[in-house]
Amino acid sequence: MGVGVITINLTKIDNFTLEDKDFVIQECDHTQNSISLQTPIAYVPEKNFWFKIIYLKIKKKYEINIKKDYDLTKNFLLVFIKDSALENFSIYYLRLKSNS
Repeated sequence: MGVGVITINLTKIDNFTLEDKDFVIQECDHTQNSISLQTPIAYVPEKNFWFKIIYLKIKKKYEINIKKDYDLTKNFLLVFIKDSALENFSIYYLRLKSNS
């Protein structure tokens, strides 16, 4: 999918359970600004407006530069959003295990 983050908007998930309808996969050219954090789960590419907002919030809250400190081309950064103002969130970095 390219460089980006996966957001899980906990304010859009009732009782913290996920259903098939929560996993919306759509084609994108990685530059779309129409991607929103209003869905329970979203992939936000690096060139999207929301990526820039998330990037700045993470840098401010955790003093981490995700573009320099993490390899987002081979691994995933999950952002759990806990409020609509994007002030309360947590991040998890998932490393993909190599089979070699």
